[in-house]
Amino acid sequence: MSKYKGVSFHVKGLFELSCTVTIHANAAHANRRAIVPIPIQVTREWQKIVLTPATHPHMDTIDPRRTYGLSFDVPADESS
Repeated sequence: MSKYKGVSFHVKGLFELSCTVTIHANAAHANRRAIVPIPIQVTREWQKIVLTPATHPHMDTIDPRRTYGLSFDVPADESS
């Protein structure tokens, strides 16, 4: 996790899918937790994901220095 104004990580997938990365952190201006869901495109190659307030305005609602976790959600495939 970044100690500056954003969060960065590397990700690689088995399939090229859209997914949502959810950041669990402290709220930027309160003593409570905040959850920020951000859609990203995952590829089969390693890629660096950088989430900052400049690229994703919802990042202003969290304190990235107080990030507790990331989770990834992929929409269910209802064709099977």
